[in-house]
Amino acid sequence: MESLVINGHKKPHVICLALPAQSHVKAMLKLAQLLHHKGLQITFVNTEYIHKRMLKSGCCLDGSSDFRFESIPDGIPRSSEDDDGSQLLVQYLETTFKAPFLDLVAKLPNPPTCIVSDGFMSIFCIDAAQKLGIPIMLYWTLSACGLQITFVNTDNIHKRMLKSGGPHCLDGSSDFRFETFPDSIPRNSEEDDASELILPYVETTFLAPFLDLAAKLPNPPTCIVSDGFVSCFTVDDAKKLGIPIMLYWTLSACGFMGIFHVHSLTEKGLAPPKG
Repeated sequence: MESLVINGHKKPHVICLALPAQSHVKAMLKLAQLLHHKGLQITFVNTEYIHKRMLKSGCCLDGSSDFRFESIPDGIPRSSEDDDGSQLLVQYLETTFKAPFLDLVAKLPNPPTCIVSDGFMSIFCIDAAQKLGIPIMLYWTLSACGLQITFVNTDNIHKRMLKSGGPHCLDGSSDFRFETFPDSIPRNSEEDDASELILPYVETTFLAPFLDLAAKLPNPPTCIVSDGFVSCFTVDDAKKLGIPIMLYWTLSACGFMGIFHVHSLTEKGLAPPKG
């Protein structure tokens, strides 16, 4: 079996697999369409039940040579065609999905090069990817309102935000909470931001109190979104916690472009500035 070849290069073949529920399928389908638009070959896998419902609602699932729809049985017993079996879904995900999924993959005309799985399907998709010897990416298809956020500041920054925004500006809610940990930076006064000491203290004193805070949270974190400038400790923390991390570089666009062009500016003699 050979992958499709475009301009002498094999097209990556991605299997997209969503949790069999309407909003999850819609979100995954949008991602699959974007990947296809970028030139990837897509196999979009539904359960047979969801596939039939989509056809019944008027969705065109004919696909094409490089965007195909496939389906697998979910094994869920149903009392009628309108019974979505949602109350049994998690139980059957654990026991009946992996084997028919692997059977389907073995029959595809082109072998897949990776899997993009709904995070809620990871209960069997990770094992399936390991058996196939291909990478897997988990795409969490729930909306932003379904996320639980813990926003972590240092004690000093937390106090300064309360002082500028009022005593209740950081009250948060059950699914958006603010937490703090000490930065251990010596200060002359409350107004001293000690910015000249931040980097050495980030490298030496932030890791342990952050891990202590994470251990005390009522719900264990599933991932970290970290400012790229504090990655010197957050990457290690993520490894110790066994969770993924995403680095979000918070510098402005002009700052980024300045860093991007500093080499050429130096070559032209324009940097560093001369007095």
